[in-house]
Amino acid sequence: MSRILALDRRVRYVGILDKTGNLLAGRFKVGVVPLLSQDDLKEFAREVALRRAMREKWDPKVGKVLSTVVTREKLTVATLYVGDKTVLITLERGASIGIIDAAREVIGESI
Repeated sequence: MSRILALDRRVRYVGILDKTGNLLAGRFKVGVVPLLSQDDLKEFAREVALRRAMREKWDPKVGKVLSTVVTREKLTVATLYVGDKTVLITLERGASIGIIDAAREVIGESI
């Protein structure tokens, strides 16, 4: 996680989720003020897992989703699917989504 946090100053948070959305590990960049409470973050993670499960329905026809990027008013949320884990990354608005490709290179299939 520390290597992903170090990719760019605009990376705010990195978390690893299981298939049901349980946070297996997570870390904010030093100095970042979280926008969600711990309970809200857990609920957000469960919803990320639910969306992943919904997308998997279409895998046989259009291929597996490798990543998603959602731009919100206050931040950008990216997810990377690595095996049965989901890597959740939040970024400051305006961050390059090239960070996602760099994060995938850092992660490889190591999770």
